[in-house]
Amino acid sequence: MIRQIAKKEIQHNLYSIRFPALLLISAVLFILNAVLAVTEPVQDISNPAPDVRYTWAMRQHNTLQFCVREDSIDRTQWVLIWASGRIRLSMQNSSWGLPMGDRLGRFSLPHADRIDWMFIIKTVFSLFAIIFTFDAVCWERESGTLTLICSNSVSRSSVLLGKYLGTCGTLFIPFVVGIILNLLIIASGIAGEVSLKTEHWLRMGLLILASIAYISLFALLGLLVSSAVRTSSTSLMILLTLWVVFVIVHPNLAGVIAENRSKMESRYQLRQRLNALWWMEGRQELIEQSEKDKVKTQEEFDKIVEKVLSKRAKTINDIESRHRNALAEKRRLARRIAIVSPAAIYHYIGEAIADSGFERQQRFLKAAQSFYPVYEDYIRRKVGKVNPMGGRTNITIWRNIDGKRVEFRATRPEPYEGDMSDFPYFTESRWTIVDSLRISLNNLAVLLLWNVVLFVTAHYVFVRRSLK
Repeated sequence: MIRQIAKKEIQHNLYSIRFPALLLISAVLFILNAVLAVTEPVQDISNPAPDVRYTWAMRQHNTLQFCVREDSIDRTQWVLIWASGRIRLSMQNSSWGLPMGDRLGRFSLPHADRIDWMFIIKTVFSLFAIIFTFDAVCWERESGTLTLICSNSVSRSSVLLGKYLGTCGTLFIPFVVGIILNLLIIASGIAGEVSLKTEHWLRMGLLILASIAYISLFALLGLLVSSAVRTSSTSLMILLTLWVVFVIVHPNLAGVIAENRSKMESRYQLRQRLNALWWMEGRQELIEQSEKDKVKTQEEFDKIVEKVLSKRAKTINDIESRHRNALAEKRRLARRIAIVSPAAIYHYIGEAIADSGFERQQRFLKAAQSFYPVYEDYIRRKVGKVNPMGGRTNITIWRNIDGKRVEFRATRPEPYEGDMSDFPYFTESRWTIVDSLRISLNNLAVLLLWNVVLFVTAHYVFVRRSLK
């Protein structure tokens, strides 16, 4: 009997305008996602030229970014590591020039280049899940067909389960069609090439399973509300409100709350403070120390430069490190607040499975920081010391010596011309598929718990109120 009810529900949905609308929207978005994926240029991550003044830490390209595309703040493909130890993010994502707070990763509707699997499933399919179920019970109650069904030898549990399976079956048809079209374009390399390996297929399989659980959650939510209210219009109004709260309002509000609770300075303010520390205060300290030590030769001045600027470089590095940690903690707070939303839970699962997003960015930056001691040790072995000037511009001061005005210049270090065949290149560690699954298990469990709670609640409400 469950099978017959599910079949009837699928047939009813297939003949409604809702099904072709979802099928068309899903196909168009998945095709657009695939076209954007295969035509997007892949950044070259070849090893940089060996240099003892500065080097780069390059992040590997994420092949599955068409599944889970990262926020711009997490798309840093490289960081510049100065000889002084300072780690500087690529300028396109650093937002140095704007006098505003740091942007948090949120869940608002994306631009065209952010139409990934997560957006299509998290937004479009969750919305259509409630559109398919808002009248699944209350409309049949209004029309009297529910009384007729339950008057036969059919348990109410079978009726609810049949409607649930029928709705999910209807939703999964455009879901599967969209995925197939998407992967056909990507795997065939039309207009470009995305190389998919066995690991990528396994990760996509896990992401599809998580997507099924997420879509199922909103289908159960629709059945719950439809069982609890008397009219279809009331059911639709309540469900649309819940959808807006869960998918849009709460995840974005979490970012706003975390932003307002943080007292940290913006990147613009940080840049102004660091410039003052290095250029104005640093130069003034060089002048004062040169006067105090009565510097008369360039060699004496070079020793003062190394002493003063090494101390300043360490101070700046500590400040920047604390700022990065504060920013990361602010975003973690936003994520902890947003975790109440099923959309946020699903988003974090997707990031873990695809090995992208905030957590991967933090691992990348931490690895770049850990790489510096190796790089510094190499510089000392080759050159004998680490010049704190790194790749910075010159600092010049003037002193009156024996009635003459003498210029002293803190110059950049000269390139090392010796053998650098043993240069220590940076390598990024990646999560294995086992690591991704382990990290996402808690969120997967919460997502499944949402399904269980909603099904039990919907069953209770349907049994108690279905014929009232």
